[in-house]
Amino acid sequence: MTMTREPATSPATRTALSATARRAGKHALAQRIPPPALSRVSAWDWMAQLALLPIGYTLAGPLASAAGARSTLAIGCLIGIVLLASASVVTVSQGARPGPPSGALPTRARGRGKPAWNRVVNLPVSQAVHEIEVVVREHFRIVSEGELEAMDGNVTADFLNIRSAEEPVAARRPGPDGLRATSLWLRDTFADLGFEIHDIVIDGDRVAALVTMRARQHGTFLVYDDQSGKVTDAFPSKGRTLAVKQTHWFRIRDGKISEHDAVRDDLGMAKQLGWLPPTPAYLVRMLLALRRERRRQRRHTCANA
Repeated sequence: MTMTREPATSPATRTALSATARRAGKHALAQRIPPPALSRVSAWDWMAQLALLPIGYTLAGPLASAAGARSTLAIGCLIGIVLLASASVVTVSQGARPGPPSGALPTRARGRGKPAWNRVVNLPVSQAVHEIEVVVREHFRIVSEGELEAMDGNVTADFLNIRSAEEPVAARRPGPDGLRATSLWLRDTFADLGFEIHDIVIDGDRVAALVTMRARQHGTFLVYDDQSGKVTDAFPSKGRTLAVKQTHWFRIRDGKISEHDAVRDDLGMAKQLGWLPPTPAYLVRMLLALRRERRRQRRHTCANA
């Protein structure tokens, strides 16, 4: 009895076939899956591949010996097609990503942002976007220049600054009073403080702003414990300047800012201002400054007791 053997496939051919199959799969996804559902279908596809990989390794050898390499590949392709089709059906049946609100018009915020759907329905779209941008730009200006009275008209009474956890206790209060304390804390540390606005993206009541903060340190930068409010670190001034990129996130309500968060390059700031790497002499200055500030904080607490 003679046994026939299928011709072997070279490693280069197998690699080329695998790459072709991957490209064909991506092309099929892009062509047949609706864009709002594409990311979810791709995730299901990857999850199925990872979950079935050990099973495929276990069954590939016996199947190839029994049915032949080509038949095994055909079966594997069929299983993949079935899983992909099932994922697309499940995703589409759950509903695609919701589109723009009723009556909304697509608007592009200033800069390089994606088109945004403006949900402010009581104003023309262009006017609503313009007024929101004015509020955000005014926020950066009054904080850097210390216009304390103007803050009542810029933020809501329950304004929340998420970044205030390591700021003085007074800065953690809601509303304009907390923002005033943040501005005073920054201006006590930095002179010539300013924010260069590169881009503002508006999506309904959410705003993202890409800025560069520029300043010169002229006071000790103090960091506070997020629970007790005690001073935990003190970085004395070396008289250096800084220019660091930041991203600020705002929520708008009734024409004012109701919430603020930020992503900052604090490591870059520390390097530019000479805090890192610290020299032995600077470490001594830090310890002395920390001791001085803690004494001042204790005296202030006793005076108010």
